[in-house]
This record gives sequence, structure tokens and C-alpha cells, in this order.
Amino acid sequence: MLQILRDVKAAIFAPETLAIWAFVSFMLTLTGPFGTYETMTFGQRLIYWPGLLALTFVIGYALLYASQLWTPTWPFWLVEFWRISVFALIFTPILRLATLTMVPDEPIEQVPVPVLFALVAAIGFAASMLRHIYVHLDGRNRVQPDQNRFYRRLPDGVTAPILRLSVDDHYVLAHLTDGTVHRILIRFVDAVGEMDQTAGLSVHRSHWVVSAFILDVVRIKGREFVSLLNGEKIPVGPKYRAGLIAAGWLPCPALIGRNHETAPSSENGEQSFAKQGA
Repeated sequence: MLQILRDVKAAIFAPETLAIWAFVSFMLTLTGPFGTYETMTFGQRLIYWPGLLALTFVIGYALLYASQLWTPTWPFWLVEFWRISVFALIFTPILRLATLTMVPDEPIEQVPVPVLFALVAAIGFAASMLRHIYVHLDGRNRVQPDQNRFYRRLPDGVTAPILRLSVDDHYVLAHLTDGTVHRILIRFVDAVGEMDQTAGLSVHRSHWVVSAFILDVVRIKGREFVSLLNGEKIPVGPKYRAGLIAAGWLPCPALIGRNHETAPSSENGEQSFAKQGA
């Protein structure tokens, strides 16, 4: 939960998020859609729209990161259905309360709750589609699927970078940075071999991660984990420590106690290693 809160805070205060919030808030306040121009003063709209929009960002990002941690293997359509449904359940009463607080005589009081829920869900669906369009267009600028043969095995239109690969029986799960997961029938060793144009590390017999998305290596209750930028923690197998040592993520045994630094243990027993040469 703490990781979700940290991710939401980072996403909310990102410059691009703040810029979008400020621009859309200004336009909504100025134009007063959904009858708010007639029923609210400019001052009321200046509180109403930026506040509601800020809440949509907070709730939306919280559900996005929660789904990445709690539903990593769900089909894409089921994850989207879950996000939109939960968003509508949370935001509908907030919208109703905020509107009635600003304008007690607002006709929204006469709108049946199921109709209002459906309207919020439709807006959530539209926002979700816009986000995926953005990810698709942005991914085309950052990722060239032909660089790695493995991308050819993914469904058409997939452009988000691969975060990591993991084993699932006779299949390989490709975890992407946009939160989606694709199940591919291929041997794990072959899948890793087809990612040869991207720097990565095998950290466990069932896990391969892209080096660029490694945040840290931590020790929790005596076990080592690779901490990724999306908050996931991948276990480190004893036979795979050498790769992390060579990459500077773990200390060389000969240097322990001489020039290697580790961060103090946290209250939950988590200890972070400082990358060597960083």
C-alpha cells in the first residue's frame, strides 16, 4: 500500500500531470460544461472543477498502480473493467455530494444514482481509452519492436516497453510498463534470447528484468530482491547473484567491509544496497 501511495504521489506531481490538470481545470472553469455555467458563479466553478479533476487524477492513478500490483495476470479487458467500475463506485457519490454542496437546488438531485454511475463510468472509459492511445503513440517514439525479436510474438499494436519476463508453467509472461501482461507459449531461455537487443539480467531461474527499470536491490528478512521502478520486488536466486555483482547492484564478496555501503535497515527489516560505481 505504501508503494502505491508513493507511486501516486510521484505521478500526481509530475510536471506533465500538473500541466494537464491546470489547463483542463482552466477550460472547465471558463466554459462551465454540464450546466455549471448557468448554475454556479465563476468562484464556485473555480473550486468545483479543479477539485473534482484533482480527485479523478488521484483515484485514477491509485487504481492504475493497484491493478499493476494486485492483478498483473488478469486479461486486459478485465483489468479495465475493474478499474472503471471501482472508479465509478468511488467517484459517483463524491460528484453528487460536491454538486449538491455547491448548488443545493441543482437538478442532479433528481438524477437516479444508476444513471449518474453510468455517466461516470462512460467518462472513465473515455479517459482510459485516451490514456492507452497516448501510451501507444508515446511508445512508438520510444520503442522499436524490431529491435527485439520477442516483440513480434506480442499482439498487434503493443508498443509499451517490456519491464520483465517471468515463467508460468510452459509459458512466459511478458510484463509491460503500461501494466499489461501477455502470456506467450515459448521456452524461457528462448524468450530471453530474443531480447538480446535490450540490456537485462536473469535474477532468478524464473525471472529476467530489464536493467533500465531496476531501482535497487534490497534485503528483506535475509532474502535479496530486485526492486523495480513500478514497485515490484523480484526474488534473487543464489546462482544469479554473480550477474548483479558484475552490474554493480550487489557488493563483491572481497569488498564487503572495506568500501561497500548499504543503507540502514528500515523498520520492516528492509536493507538497500548502494549500487557500486553510481
